[in-house]
Amino acid sequence: MEDHIYAADSLVEEREVVMHPPSGGNPTLRNAHFLKPIFSQDHTHFPTPPRSVLSSKPTSQNLKNWSLNSYKTNPSEKWKIWVHSLKPKYQEIWKQAGIYEAILASTYKIPRNKDLIFCLAERWCSETNTFVFPWGEVTITLEDVMFLGGYSVLGALFLTPLSDECVGVFDSLKKAFQEIKLAFGGHASSPSWMEYFMCSGKDLEHEAFLVMWLSRFVFPCCSNEIIIRDFDVAIHLSRGNRIALAPVVLASIYMDMRLLHKSIVKSIDLESKVGFLICRTDLVQMWAWERFPELRTTPSVMDRTEPRSARWNGVKTLDVKNVRTALDSAEESFVWRPYVITSSNCVLSKLYRDNERWVVVESDDTESLARCLRVSELVGIGYIEQYLPHRVAMQFGLDQDVPPHVVRSNDNPKTAWRSYNRSVRGMKLYIPPRLLESDVSSRYVIWWRSLLPVNEQVGTICSQKEKQLPLISRAHKRRPDDGLTIAKEKSPRKERSRKIKRSDQPRKIKKSRKSNANCPENYVLNIEEETYANTVTATCTLVEERYVTMYSPCGGNPTLRNAHFLRPIFSEHHNHLPSPPTSLFSSKNTSGNLKNYTLISSRGSPSEKWKKWVHSLKPKYQEIWKQAGIYEAILSSTHIIPKDKNLIMGLAERWCAETNTFVFPWGEVTITLEDVMFLGGYSVLGALFLTPLPDEGVGIFKSLKDAYKEVGLVYGGQVIASMWMEYFMCSGKDLEHEAFLAMWLSRFVLIRSNGTKIVIKDFHAAIYLSRGTRIALAPVVLASIYTNMRLLRNSISESIELDSEVHLRLILCHTDLVHMWVWERFPKLRPTPGVMEGAEPRSSRWNGVKIVKVRDVRATLDSGKESFIWRPYVVTSSNCMLSKLYRDSEQWVVVESDDTESFARCVRVSELVGLDCIEQYLPHRVAEQFGLDQDVPPVVKRTNGCRKTAWSSYNRSLRGTKLYIPPRISESDVSSRYVVWWRGLLAVNEETVTTCIQIEKRLPLISWGHKRRRSRKTLSKKSKSLGKRIDLDDMLVLKTQSGPQTPAKSFCMNDPVISSVRSMPSSDKSKERKSCAERSVNLNEDAVNNANHSEANNINIELTKDEIVSKAKCQKNEIITIEEDCCGNSTSELPHLVLMARILRLEKIVDVIKSAKLDASSSGH
Repeated sequence: MEDHIYAADSLVEEREVVMHPPSGGNPTLRNAHFLKPIFSQDHTHFPTPPRSVLSSKPTSQNLKNWSLNSYKTNPSEKWKIWVHSLKPKYQEIWKQAGIYEAILASTYKIPRNKDLIFCLAERWCSETNTFVFPWGEVTITLEDVMFLGGYSVLGALFLTPLSDECVGVFDSLKKAFQEIKLAFGGHASSPSWMEYFMCSGKDLEHEAFLVMWLSRFVFPCCSNEIIIRDFDVAIHLSRGNRIALAPVVLASIYMDMRLLHKSIVKSIDLESKVGFLICRTDLVQMWAWERFPELRTTPSVMDRTEPRSARWNGVKTLDVKNVRTALDSAEESFVWRPYVITSSNCVLSKLYRDNERWVVVESDDTESLARCLRVSELVGIGYIEQYLPHRVAMQFGLDQDVPPHVVRSNDNPKTAWRSYNRSVRGMKLYIPPRLLESDVSSRYVIWWRSLLPVNEQVGTICSQKEKQLPLISRAHKRRPDDGLTIAKEKSPRKERSRKIKRSDQPRKIKKSRKSNANCPENYVLNIEEETYANTVTATCTLVEERYVTMYSPCGGNPTLRNAHFLRPIFSEHHNHLPSPPTSLFSSKNTSGNLKNYTLISSRGSPSEKWKKWVHSLKPKYQEIWKQAGIYEAILSSTHIIPKDKNLIMGLAERWCAETNTFVFPWGEVTITLEDVMFLGGYSVLGALFLTPLPDEGVGIFKSLKDAYKEVGLVYGGQVIASMWMEYFMCSGKDLEHEAFLAMWLSRFVLIRSNGTKIVIKDFHAAIYLSRGTRIALAPVVLASIYTNMRLLRNSISESIELDSEVHLRLILCHTDLVHMWVWERFPKLRPTPGVMEGAEPRSSRWNGVKIVKVRDVRATLDSGKESFIWRPYVVTSSNCMLSKLYRDSEQWVVVESDDTESFARCVRVSELVGLDCIEQYLPHRVAEQFGLDQDVPPVVKRTNGCRKTAWSSYNRSLRGTKLYIPPRISESDVSSRYVVWWRGLLAVNEETVTTCIQIEKRLPLISWGHKRRRSRKTLSKKSKSLGKRIDLDDMLVLKTQSGPQTPAKSFCMNDPVISSVRSMPSSDKSKERKSCAERSVNLNEDAVNNANHSEANNINIELTKDEIVSKAKCQKNEIITIEEDCCGNSTSELPHLVLMARILRLEKIVDVIKSAKLDASSSGH
């Protein structure tokens, strides 16, 4: 009940649902925030999508015959003088009335782009007052009118009558109006009005100024005359009374676009010239330039005291060949929230912060935002327009659901104004984070598909993407790792998709219904949620907990316990295990070719001068560095990490480019974001390094660029690090800190092929960091390492057959991190680390150490199974923020702080945006490096169509996710099916397979979550001694006849296996004593009972020593049997363990037969 009241009292509804990125990507189950009104789940049909669009005939061929004029023309120089002459005296009154920025904006000249206006009007939908593109709905909102026009959404209606004390002012203005008409030929035009009042010193000059401003720039009409109806509004404003001008202006824009759209439709086939006249083109064009980067020219530099429209004052329009195509293909580039990127003086700017908030509407700024978010009616001059922000919620940083139809209440201006002006004070308002990227709901995806005439291309792309997504299958309960799925229909039917909804009670899985969209007949998008509530909790985590049998990677007894696997998990419903990584060298050693390779690092050793610069700036700026998350990284840049060519080449030889991992005979490992945080000191949190600068940073960028040119002129055209340092170091220049960070980025972080040059592209990140703004540098650095290893491995592969005289020169970027990673994890390859003081970064352990000479690096790496350190950072303390998370006991935590979010970023699969590359980050393949258990890692499809999509994959929100943090000293294990899967690497892992088989013979088996029952009957000492004397002639050859997909295999068991079996009496003992010399022993066992109901496998066992078996004599009171208890267990149904099941059964059979042979031999004596 309390939650319901809370929801009803707010403009935003919070729900936990599955959300989809609008430009593609993996769906996520999270807390979404939808703008009210919300489409009810009780409706049987979705609302009709907007359809008033032109989809067949383009307007481009008619543009040459059409002309566009606006009532609002460019300001004259005389008007600009009048504005600036009155500004010092009346600017406080203008600010009080909420028109200060709007008056200043009237002095700007915004060029008109006819093509852009026509193409936008072509996509206008009059029923919804939105632009409808193939990729979604957008529109001009009250927020846009506030930022770009400078108008207020608060205040009285512009039709509010005057008070009695102001009637005299109105009469005086009307008398002056009549005098001007008489003096200027019967017309009171704007020039004559200005000539009469401007700088005249008259008492009514201020009111007359506002009258002209309203008639000329706010409520422009077809003529150039002053309008008497504007006198009331001007008098109110001159007293500092606020009038809500924003809804009037927006209503006129909506009216203009509707009329222009209808005119275009009517005149589409006309060949004669047609003229169009609308009120306002300036706001429409600025709106398009703010949101469509491909259509805008370079904005002007805006002073902090100027309104936002100053960015577009006097700019030149960009000549775009096909504006319509640019608009329709802007899905990836459309800027949903331009006003949170660059700062403005608008009252709303201070509400846009880095963290989300729930606030109560009490102040003017929160009320202004609430007016922008609430559905209402806009009262214009002679018309009323509907305002529907819930259709474009993503423009406010909120999530988008299916927008319901809103019944109009605009019977008259009074009723419509009451709809707009109803109180919002005391309501609760959700304000999203400044840089949050919004998503769309599952049912919105279905609903949007019905826009096929407009959205045909987008619908096709969505269908293709959804086939690749982990979808919810209607055939079985969705596993936490399944996400969403496509379910195949044998007979396609026109059905309706239902929305996911959460409930506290278990829900039954129902068949999905097909939407009205023209989807492929064989595929239906199923969007039903989990059957059980506890599964929803699991879906909100990055780690899945299961009760299964686990094996130690180094051998030992298997254990049945709660295991913790990193997602995504390989689904047990797949028919085949994924292919193991195969990009390995297994035959040729590169050690003979090392002398032909030269390894060069673009990241050179720091100079003494650089060290002095770091330590000179440290006292002043270390707090800013810590705030930006680069303090340890800057200190690490002063360390000298020696290079070991043999080590790097040996590692690169084992690199697998498909998985971005090192593949050794004993397992997969890699360099992770955790390593980059601990060893490099870089942050995984923050903005993308390509984030554009705000307006206040543009001037600093230009100053740095000017300095760059000056250094280039002084030092012969090239700007290298030493010259840059000489120009700025200890110079006392204002930009010394920014210049220092620019050099640090170019020289040590964002390293190119030539790491000695200063790169202008790094100035943006340097300016952000100098302000304490966090930039996510860890993914950039790790992406460059992955790219380097792939290129190095390819170079080795191509040159492995070259003659010894051919010399190869290989250039890498971050060899220091690779070296430190190896030294932290392979004790046999590491030098003695230095002593690390408490305040130093972890890389100081390896500062200036001496390289250890190893005879065969490759052999050491391949045999590092026993000595490899999976979690070095929990053994020795560090200053990294993750260290405090590693405790002695396990924890389930909710991601709420920066440290837990950092760890969550380290363990989540994502895409890494590099300098000129996008790399896949797959921590689920190396879960043991995080203290988690390892299961078979599924293949993850890449989503990196572009940098924006890849960054969305990395930067999607984690707050509220449940996270498992293992104990500090825990040892991880691998699952049963992982052992089977890893055997596919026979070419590399032959020795490991043999070892595993030998170990498994001695293990007290725990099969599929159930302990295998054995009797405790032991053999006599004599039997044991006889067993030890069995030689190769007594070897049993076991042949398994498997299905068509698994070839028959032979296993030679050289050692006798002593297993206890259960004995039970029987009346058929005479049959059992029949000689085995005349026949083969045929045993038929059922295969593992799994989810796919695999058929039984026949196992034939042939004995190589028939004469020994024929002498076997069982005791009269017992026969030897084999039994295993198999209870139903959903977690144990693993169809991929068929091979292991056969091996284990055969071992039991061998034990029984050998025991029988020994007993028979004993009784014969």
